[in-house]
Amino acid sequence: MKEHYRLRIGDTSADGRVRIIDKDRLCYLVESQSKGARGIRTISQKLLEEYVAYFKKHPDASANEARDELCGQTDIDRFEYGYTATLTILAKMVLGPHEMINESPAEHPAESAVVKADAGMFRRYATAIQSKPFVLLAGISGTGKSRIVRQLAFATGGESPDRVQKPFNYEMIQVRPNWHDSTELMGYETRISGDPEYKTTDFLRFLAKAWYFEDTPFFLCLDEMNLAPVEQYFAEYLSVLETRKLRGGKIETDPLVPALNSFGKKRDNTWVGDSILNDLFGDVWRRNGEIVDKDKGREALLRETFRTEGIGLPPNLIVMGTVNMDETTFSFSRKVLDRAMTLEMNEADLGSGLSKAQTSLPAIDAPAILPYAVEAVDVYESNRETCDIVIAYLNRINETLKGTPFKIAYRTRNEAILYVLSNLTYPDNDACYNLIRALDEVTDMKILSRIEGDKNKLMNWQQTGCILDDLKAQIRQQFDDIYKCFDATEGEKSMYDNMQEDSISLRKLEEMKRKLENTYYCTYWS
Repeated sequence: MKEHYRLRIGDTSADGRVRIIDKDRLCYLVESQSKGARGIRTISQKLLEEYVAYFKKHPDASANEARDELCGQTDIDRFEYGYTATLTILAKMVLGPHEMINESPAEHPAESAVVKADAGMFRRYATAIQSKPFVLLAGISGTGKSRIVRQLAFATGGESPDRVQKPFNYEMIQVRPNWHDSTELMGYETRISGDPEYKTTDFLRFLAKAWYFEDTPFFLCLDEMNLAPVEQYFAEYLSVLETRKLRGGKIETDPLVPALNSFGKKRDNTWVGDSILNDLFGDVWRRNGEIVDKDKGREALLRETFRTEGIGLPPNLIVMGTVNMDETTFSFSRKVLDRAMTLEMNEADLGSGLSKAQTSLPAIDAPAILPYAVEAVDVYESNRETCDIVIAYLNRINETLKGTPFKIAYRTRNEAILYVLSNLTYPDNDACYNLIRALDEVTDMKILSRIEGDKNKLMNWQQTGCILDDLKAQIRQQFDDIYKCFDATEGEKSMYDNMQEDSISLRKLEEMKRKLENTYYCTYWS
């Protein structure tokens, strides 16, 4: 399976030294700077595959070690091995920031070890966010659900928790049981003073700040999100979230707040919208404890956009809701679950979190966590083989769910494809293992989380048994089939050692079946 590189024309390395200016099915044409000189290099895709494969197995190797190891073992024209630095940077771009590749591994051995060891700490969060920037963290109290959101903000914002208490790119809003409309988040218009006024909120101020720092991930934590009905207080967000489209390489949405000029004027002939803008941009912003010297041109551009077009969802806004499923909270409708990525956090390692290194995440580059696409159509042509595997998997799942209200549709297909592709960039395992693991996780997030009911509701469409048993057999069989048909030699592909123990979806189905047998009612939530 050779289409796994998502390098596109215009892609540039983090250090700016390499930029892809053209490509075909065999080669990349890149502009590269080495030792102060800039030139055009032709890099074959086959040679790049060799470098990527090498660094997957030897993440601590230097570029020179890769060259010495690989040179003379291929029929590719030898002169390309003179482009060792360029090839190494391209390999970094392919593998993403989750893989540690050092040009000189002895320089920062401690930092390298932390990055390599901790990449798995944020993989599921990062890839869930890249699939949909609306994530539910569900689980028992005290498992660190709200803490992980703050940690992700610190890891992506470039600030130190030793210097600031709260990251500048983080906001926590505590949901209250009396929220039955969206005014606490979206604000409201009032005429108590005789003049029209608009009461803004922390949520709107956070949106404006996220638009200003558009290249930095911004995390909104809705704490105890299901203390009130989500569809009532978050209706506007849920609707606008589904309008996301990739246009010209940028994700855009319909306005969440209408054009501010539409709010009219006060009796003194001043615009209500201007008062809103002054509130949105009036606060002093601090980053790492230092006051931000705002770019007046940038602020003026945003003010004009908000006045005339409204306020859309910033492409860097990530909403993460903490969820405690018990008898005091509201359950989620399938409407909400369809629009979110769900991660369970029910396990607590009581021996962890006792050292400073265990309470923080390594730095995360924005491209490693922000969405790069919205729908399957955005990525299908360049990843056709992988996408077709995902679609075939989901089609068979739908056959099992036939005749039930739990069948999946386009939204789940899109997010499953994006989740799988994002996971393939993590080099901690081979591509076959990463593919199966991603399908396993997305099944748990997007399919099993929607299933609930008594034995009658969970009968399969032929009325011969329980869909939980059918799903379990179907998932096991599909994982086996994917492994057998995967385009790699036996030594280059792997799968779970113990399917039942290692598979998150099979374990969850086992748990749901026990509930059904013991209480005659099944839910996903632990």
